[in-house]
Amino acid sequence: MIHRLARSLPIAIAMMNIVAIPAAECGNLHGQQIEPIAIDPQEAIAHGGTAYSVRYEPRTRTIALLNGRKRIVLSSVVRNFDPTIVGAERVIGLLPEHLQLYRNANVLVYVSAIRTSGGDGGGYCGGGSETFLNFLDVSNPKPTQKASLLIASCEHSIELYDQDLPKGILGLLLNINGRLAMQFLSYGDREGSLTAVVSVDFRTLEFQ
Repeated sequence: MIHRLARSLPIAIAMMNIVAIPAAECGNLHGQQIEPIAIDPQEAIAHGGTAYSVRYEPRTRTIALLNGRKRIVLSSVVRNFDPTIVGAERVIGLLPEHLQLYRNANVLVYVSAIRTSGGDGGGYCGGGSETFLNFLDVSNPKPTQKASLLIASCEHSIELYDQDLPKGILGLLLNINGRLAMQFLSYGDREGSLTAVVSVDFRTLEFQ
């Protein structure tokens, strides 16, 4: 098992990874064609002669990688943080083909999500979710996770641009010079048009 989601994956660590590089104020992406990203858990990405897919399995509360005929558990979710409670399971899966920018490095990118709070649904984030970008090294028969970045959070006030779209739509992700990037409406105490690019080691977001 690569990691265990919910409180066994400390949100504070994910936040520390993201903000390790100071953010600079940036404007809009002039001339960039950007659109919301729909996650299709049935979509398979071909790499190295194998078709990969990632999906959430509610019965076992696990995120599984399907690799040909193999099923590999990537993570398990504690019951109270089950993403289906808040409808967040609809964004779990591999990014679409045109955003799998790291296949030459044997890395596939998938999205995972958990419910923000394990309580009774009350409070500001009782119906909220936490969304992660995950970078999976598939160069070996046993995949390993290189990094996980928190990209949307009720708890930490991180909001992707146009995130308030129908369930299963992930906001704005794009390709900037061969690197995965995303645009935020808010990021902690920052607000406005914020664009961040995934660092070359996948461990931080670099704000432009």
